[in-house]
Amino acid sequence: MDGSSEQGMPDYDPDVANVPKGHVVEWTNNDSMVHTVTSSIDFGETFDSGLLNSGEKFLISTNDLSLGAYEYMCIVHPWMVSTLVVEE
Repeated sequence: MDGSSEQGMPDYDPDVANVPKGHVVEWTNNDSMVHTVTSSIDFGETFDSGLLNSGEKFLISTNDLSLGAYEYMCIVHPWMVSTLVVEE
């Protein structure tokens, strides 16, 4: 997420992550600004990291999710959007 607090800069990488069910996904804030990893469709009810300071991590087990696509965003910087796809 380095430099992503400026609109138009690269943000979540990759834009779409395909992850098999049973794996753990880890996000790390490599930027100097705070960010979140928040499920978009339900405003964080599915998953929400809360504010992540520089260097902090957020982990989620795909065992806690159904198969399918989950768009997520940064609440602080709403142009930061990506998708997690949980697969068989």
